[in-house]
Amino acid sequence: MSEATRTKAPKRRPEAAYRVIDGQAMIAVAGRSEVHLLNPTGTFILSQIDGTRSVSEIARALAAEFDVPEGTALQDVQEFIDRLMREGVLE
Repeated sequence: MSEATRTKAPKRRPEAAYRVIDGQAMIAVAGRSEVHLLNPTGTFILSQIDGTRSVSEIARALAAEFDVPEGTALQDVQEFIDRLMREGVLE
């Protein structure tokens, strides 16, 4: 993963609404007939995405919250962010 990728700060798209109910996030993107349900890890990552935190910062927070190695967290965060980008949730 490049340094530019690690320092990028992902941002939610305005047309992607989400709500957390009982610790599980649900995401709906305007114009699509899909709803995405996230597990606790995905919900945590999504809650960290605010347009100011970098991928590395989110990974460090994930590693601390779930007691996983930082390298594993970084890979998981990047894969999840890539998926959310493909789904139109992030810009």
